[in-house]
Amino acid sequence: MAKKKASNTASGGGSPLGFEATLWAAADKLRNNMDAAEYKHVVLGLIFLKYISDSFEELHRKLIAGEGEFEGADPEDQDEYKAQNVFWVPAEARWQHLQDNAKQPTIGKLVDDAMVAIERDNTRLKGILPKDYARPAGWLLVWDATFTATEQDLVFGDQEEMGFGARIASECTEMKGGTLLGSHGVKTAKETWGKPAAWCDYSGTKDGQPIGITLMAGPQNFRESWWHNRDYGVFVANAFGRAAMKQGAASTVPVKPGESLRIVYGAMLHDGKDYAPASEYKSFLETVK
Repeated sequence: MAKKKASNTASGGGSPLGFEATLWAAADKLRNNMDAAEYKHVVLGLIFLKYISDSFEELHRKLIAGEGEFEGADPEDQDEYKAQNVFWVPAEARWQHLQDNAKQPTIGKLVDDAMVAIERDNTRLKGILPKDYARPAGWLLVWDATFTATEQDLVFGDQEEMGFGARIASECTEMKGGTLLGSHGVKTAKETWGKPAAWCDYSGTKDGQPIGITLMAGPQNFRESWWHNRDYGVFVANAFGRAAMKQGAASTVPVKPGESLRIVYGAMLHDGKDYAPASEYKSFLETVK
């Protein structure tokens, strides 16, 4: 142990790092060292890891220097960090180790292992750190909206292109060899158009990389969604356009004053490789409970 310990400081261990600045610093450093398809899997999970790593490294350098109050200190002694109220970061979880291995296809697993190691050596964090960055999926975007009528009725009409939609890159459209798959196993824009489905996935290849988008309808919605899908890349989940989707009489969905209508959709932007939209839909259901 060092000769003398200063009074405890905040667990930041030095100058404060804003979480926004930490995120962008992490992203910028990784961006140049890894494939874009892998980059998106880990960047969000690195916010906390980068934050505590900076605090750890700052104290680690002081302990190595061994000057002043740190004379005689062991930079690999966990008690040195506990005494300064800084989280101990084991070797396999340190930022430099992850950055050096950022090009490896197992980078997501390495981040998971880092989180496990940090929990193991810091009892305060036991069981609270996320450990799911090895998933093959990408970015899940959730659109959860509640419409409330106040002074008069709020009425949703019946149109073909209303709802929750996306347009995939031109290179990935059916016209260019892409694939559109519905939750019932039906393929092609023509066969899925106007049909109900829990989700539809549109995927293809861009610059040699398999990519895709899965749109998902929340089970909380007032009714199932029909799909307005096109071979030129557009696909839309539409719970309103009954007549427009050739599913019956024209529809109006009124919301009376004082009442609300909740509508939930999700979009998973993925790299296409080893991707299972049905599994991701199950994860989506857990997210929007």
